[in-house]
Amino acid sequence: QPFPEIPEEPTRDQARAAYDRLSGVFADFPYTDPCMRAVPVAAILSVLGRAAIRGSIPMFMFDASSGRTGKTLQTDVIAYIATGRFASRKAYPPSDEETEKVLMAYALAGTSLICIDDIKRPFGGEVLDMVVTSRDEVDLRILGKTEHRRVPWRATLMGTGNNISWLGQMAARSLVARLESNLERPQDRDDFTIPDLPAHIQEHRGELVADGLTILRAYMSKALPPELGRWGGFDEWTRVVAESIAFASGVNVLGARPPDDGEVNPETDALRIILTGLSEMEKLTLSANGL
Repeated sequence: QPFPEIPEEPTRDQARAAYDRLSGVFADFPYTDPCMRAVPVAAILSVLGRAAIRGSIPMFMFDASSGRTGKTLQTDVIAYIATGRFASRKAYPPSDEETEKVLMAYALAGTSLICIDDIKRPFGGEVLDMVVTSRDEVDLRILGKTEHRRVPWRATLMGTGNNISWLGQMAARSLVARLESNLERPQDRDDFTIPDLPAHIQEHRGELVADGLTILRAYMSKALPPELGRWGGFDEWTRVVAESIAFASGVNVLGARPPDDGEVNPETDALRIILTGLSEMEKLTLSANGL
C-alpha cells in the first residue's frame, strides 16, 4: 500500500487538514466530550512517534456506559492504522503477579501496542504503574519462572471496559475516551458516516499514517514554545503528541484526563458500601417502627 510523501515542514493548514482526516475516522463514536475524539488520535501518534518520545506514555482507556457502543472497535482502528494489524486482545490478569508475567512476554516480543480488553474490576496496581511510567527499561518476571530480567519497554497500552474504575494512581496516568449512546440497542444503529470502518481504514491506511506523521512533523519542525503546561511524568509525551494535536486542531487532549475522584481504593470503597447499607437499614427500621 503506497504511503503519500510527507512535506519537510508541513504548514499549519496542512496539519489541520491531516488532523481532520485522521480524527474523522472516529466521527461516528458517541463521545461524551469533544476533546475525547483526540484520544484515539493521540494513541496513534504515540505509536508512530514513539522513537521521538524520550519518556513515558500514558495509558489510553476506552470506556463506555454500556456494551456494543464501539469501544473495542476504536482499539482495532488505532492498531490497524498504527501497526497494519487489528488489535490482539488480552484479558485483564487477576493479579499483579500474572500481570507482570504477561507484560514481560509482550516486552520480550517487542510489542508496540497492547490492548487489555473488557476490564471488569478496578484497574491499576504496582506493575501497571511501573510500566506506564517507565522511561526506558523495566525489571519484570519471566513467564513460568521466578527469574527477573531487565528489558526495554516501548509499548503503548490501551484498555477497554464499561464504567471503568481505578486503582491507586492509574487514573492520574491515563487519558479516557468515554462513549455514551442514547439508543436502547446501540448495536442496531445504522446511520454511520463511514458504514464499514474496518474496510475504510484498510483501504486508506497509507494516507492515514501519512496524516499522523504530518501532524507530528508540522509541530516538531517549528520549534514552538509549549502551550499546554506540564503533565507530571509525561512531559516529553505532552511536548511531542499533545502539543502536535493542539497545533493542528486547537484541541487540548489533556482535557480527557479523568478527575481525581476516579481513583478507587478497594478497602475504603468497600467500607463506603457497608456504611451506606447500614444507613439504609437504619432508615427502614425507623420507618417500620413508625419513627
